[in-house]
Amino acid sequence: MKLVRSPDAPEAVGYAATEKRYSVVLRAEVSTDGSEEHVWVRVINISAGGLMIVAPMGTDLSGPVKLSIRHLGQLSGQIVWAKDNCFGVKFDEAIDPEAMMSERAKRASASAGESRAFVQNSAAVFAGHDEDEDVLPFVAMMRANTANRAAA
Repeated sequence: MKLVRSPDAPEAVGYAATEKRYSVVLRAEVSTDGSEEHVWVRVINISAGGLMIVAPMGTDLSGPVKLSIRHLGQLSGQIVWAKDNCFGVKFDEAIDPEAMMSERAKRASASAGESRAFVQNSAAVFAGHDEDEDVLPFVAMMRANTANRAAA
C-alpha cells in the first residue's frame, strides 16, 4: 500500500480520492473511547470525512477515538485503517476543513497577540523590580498582573 499525501501530487496517478485532502502539520491528543489515557500524534492531512495521523512507534489504536486539536476543538471518529504508525480516522460527522482551518488561524493569531501583550507587560514589571527584594521576578510579575487585573 502506497500512501499519497494529496491526490494532486504527480505520484497520485490512478489514485481515486473521494474528497479533497488538505496537507497539514498539527499536534493532536487522541484517546480511545472509555479510556482516560491519551497519546500525542501528528495530523498529516484532513478532509471533510476524516484525517490521517502519525503516532509514536508501537502505538496501537483501534475503534472509536476522540481527538483534541488546539484552536480546532474536539473531533470524534473511528480508526478505519492502520499501517505501521499511521492511522486513518473517519469522522462521526463531516466537517468543513476550510472553515475549521480558517477559524484555527484566527484563534492562533489572537493567542499570539495576547502573548505579545503579556511579554510587553512583563517587561515593564521586570524593569521596575528592585534587585534587593527577595521575591523572584516571576512572582513579582504575577503579583503585578493580579494587581493590574483587580484595578481594571
